[in-house]
Amino acid sequence: MFIGREKELATLNEIYQRENSSYIAIYGRRRIGKTEMVRHFAKEKKVKLFLEFTGEYNSSTPYQLANFINRLERSLSFSYVKKIGSWNQAFNLLESKLDEVVLEDREKIILFFDEMPWLDSDNSNFFSSMSYFWNTYCEKRDDIMLIVCGSSASYMINRVVNNQGPNHNRLTDIIPLFPFDLKETKEMLHKMGFRLSDMAVVETYMTFGGVAKYLSYLNPQLTLKQNIQKLCFEYGGMLVDEYENLFISLFGLNGHHQRIVDILASKWSGFTQSEIMKRLKTTSSMKKPLEELVVSGFVSKEYKFGQKSRDIVYRLQDPFSYFHNKWIKGVNSNILLHNNNYWQEMSSTASYNSWRGFAFENICHIHIKNIKKALGISGILTQSNYWSFKSDNKSKKGAQIDLLIKHIKSNDIEIIECKYYRGEFTISKKYRDEIIDKINTFNEQTNHKYNLRVIFITSNGIKRNAHYYDICQNDFTVEILFE
Repeated sequence: MFIGREKELATLNEIYQRENSSYIAIYGRRRIGKTEMVRHFAKEKKVKLFLEFTGEYNSSTPYQLANFINRLERSLSFSYVKKIGSWNQAFNLLESKLDEVVLEDREKIILFFDEMPWLDSDNSNFFSSMSYFWNTYCEKRDDIMLIVCGSSASYMINRVVNNQGPNHNRLTDIIPLFPFDLKETKEMLHKMGFRLSDMAVVETYMTFGGVAKYLSYLNPQLTLKQNIQKLCFEYGGMLVDEYENLFISLFGLNGHHQRIVDILASKWSGFTQSEIMKRLKTTSSMKKPLEELVVSGFVSKEYKFGQKSRDIVYRLQDPFSYFHNKWIKGVNSNILLHNNNYWQEMSSTASYNSWRGFAFENICHIHIKNIKKALGISGILTQSNYWSFKSDNKSKKGAQIDLLIKHIKSNDIEIIECKYYRGEFTISKKYRDEIIDKINTFNEQTNHKYNLRVIFITSNGIKRNAHYYDICQNDFTVEILFE
């Protein structure tokens, strides 16, 4: 079963149609579907020679070389009896065998090196040998797609994408792979046999995000709560230890990435870099790990409205990381062993309802393009910001707007309010007054020069009472997030 990835597959197809060879780097978090996408593409194109080789974690270079030669022999139907002692020799052998391949007009060979970071171990010389192979052989041909891939975001970004050595400016294409959006998630669940409402898909997304592998663990014969219990809160559950393994595979053992995510998970509105450094008790810049978390899709960065870049706020946007830190982290072994109703009990608490409201707001942040489309401003250049005000005068209230959409070439601003309720959301007089105070404070601090619209995104609609018409210019339900 393969769904989604239309944009990435279109990119690969465009690359395939070129009249020259291409060198492509694909990166994305563990379990996101990088390997399956490349395999699907090769299958759809009916590629005559698709050589796939996957590195093995913590394996020696001789062992990796032996596996590669075995894969090469099977793919090209030959037997090689000599011993290969280096990656340079292995690529020389690959060159000689590729010279024997006969292709039809406009056909291409796809060479796919998966989990490249595990191949490029210390003193293996894999990367330099492969770079030499590309520079001296592939570039001179017009029929090779060399694809390298890896789950280690740090490695792929720093060693491959931003390489300043032999690979500098050699890549022809870079394809980052991010989690599915709600529409793709719903499509996958439907193909798996689930028949879920949009609300149920949203609640699934709150837990697992759009990570294809996590979604594939779900059993359509169980309810969502039963699935979460089985995967996250029972011994042997596929996601009980996933969080720790995830960051080790992506960023290694020695980085600050997991600790940064833990910190960001404690505050929905996020932190600045200096606030993160303070909580880490370090004076070292966190710019590099933060940027790696951003390009890997875990973290988003937003600029404080009207301020300079030093006021960037980093927000955790990965739903599974939020879910882990709120619910899985710290669960003791007795619960995993004996309490088969743990998640049923937790999901009936006020804490769960509060968390679900913030989780829904996070999903709206992730799907900002859908909100712009619903507002009819897809073609307008905008910037998403947060805004806050703290008064020096204790008698005056502060105010905060977590999501506003500023039109770059005008003074129009959309203020987005996200509300998750089982039934219709009703604006009370107290809540209306809070919104009005927030708008008045914003206007005072920005000299009344912006045209504001308050937009509500709700789970099940909003009641049109008198308070609604006092503050709301438009409202939408979760349906727009699936378009």
